[in-house]
Amino acid sequence: MKVFLLASLKPNKILEDETQRALPVADALNFPRVMSDLQVHRLWFSPINEGDYRQDLVLAAEFFDHMANDRVTFVRQIIASASGKGSILYDECLMRVWASDGTQFSFAKYAGPLERSGLMRAVDVFAVRWAIDTLRSERSSRLGVNIAAQSACCDVWWTETLSLLGKWPEVASRLTIEITETGTFQNPSSAAEFAQRIRALGCRIAIDDFGVGREPISNLFALVPEVVKLDATLLWRARTSPYSRSLLKWILSMSSQLGCETVVEGVETAIDRALAISAGAQWLQGFHIARPAPTA
Repeated sequence: MKVFLLASLKPNKILEDETQRALPVADALNFPRVMSDLQVHRLWFSPINEGDYRQDLVLAAEFFDHMANDRVTFVRQIIASASGKGSILYDECLMRVWASDGTQFSFAKYAGPLERSGLMRAVDVFAVRWAIDTLRSERSSRLGVNIAAQSACCDVWWTETLSLLGKWPEVASRLTIEITETGTFQNPSSAAEFAQRIRALGCRIAIDDFGVGREPISNLFALVPEVVKLDATLLWRARTSPYSRSLLKWILSMSSQLGCETVVEGVETAIDRALAISAGAQWLQGFHIARPAPTA
């Protein structure tokens, strides 16, 4: 699969917003071997310190080198029913990276640099395409895959992927797109349109890491999500704080009243499980429920 990056090779191009500018990306990247399999088109990004930007590009280049050498993979973690009856909502696909020395680590190291440099959408398209390919070969699986909030917009990045989902509705019906709340939407209206398009194709929409992001709650629920996943920190704070327990219960109740299925993340112990259930959680995710496992 080729990764299509939107990158401008024109240094110091002034955008409509004159507070934004472009740096000489080709010079800053300086990784021709990785770029050999990438088709470069155009990238717009917000102004940041040039030194920080170049460091972000170094890490972005490192990640795309991992991709080009098939060192990016996924593990899966089940989301299980709080009833204990064995029902599974779906498996969340979590990106992992293999270093050249054979060690494995999470994607978190690269998430910030890729978002700040405007390259996250290439990674998100890659992840969704991986999930689609996996669902085509696993006829009974249900998967969820994360995309960044800034990637939730209908544009050329998603054209081919949306076409594939339209071509394979049976696959789309088993795919949940988790939009992370830790970032911000480029445009809330575009994000709502994106969610509507995805839903029309048969996929479900989930809000991930709910409760710790910067988006107004009205923007999040404008997506009309089928699933709301509460960030683990909400549960962990509820372990010792009566106020946090009340907040956890209120968010779960509100989400359920809006017709959303609710997932509490970060369930690490039997006490966490009991706390989440007492607060009204329908589904649970965390090490106490199941650890991430490699894809077969």
